[in-house]
Amino acid sequence: MKGGDASMIEDVVDQISHASSARRQPTSSAILVVDDDRLIRASLGATLSRWGYSVDVAVHGVDALGRLSQRAYDVILTDLQMPLMDGVSLWRRALVAGHPGTWILMTGSLGLGIECDVPILRKPFRLIELRSALEGAVVGSLSRLHHRAAGEP
Repeated sequence: MKGGDASMIEDVVDQISHASSARRQPTSSAILVVDDDRLIRASLGATLSRWGYSVDVAVHGVDALGRLSQRAYDVILTDLQMPLMDGVSLWRRALVAGHPGTWILMTGSLGLGIECDVPILRKPFRLIELRSALEGAVVGSLSRLHHRAAGEP
């Protein structure tokens, strides 16, 4: 990781830490965080846990597929660029395998020309952007569960 990247991540972690104390919303939603960067996994995992989410982490896409086969997640928050399997490939394989959940991609790259209908958080992102993306994802996930329970597509 470049020196500038580390300071940007530390800034995001500081924002998350300060603001999370002020606005916690307990929830039982399960989130899988997938990122090859140890600092990002740890900071997102700790912050989301403080917000009341049930959080698991995975190091890369292959690890994430294993976790998805063991547990259903409401939200999968994944880095776009990782070794072994990128975020878009992970998303596509999970869809084919029938794993439910709402997806959010994270990336520090610009102009990637990503062709998928998934929200994207640009790193470094602000706390309010993360919370907004997660709230929308959780609502969408709960709505799909309600429709499935009612026998609707």
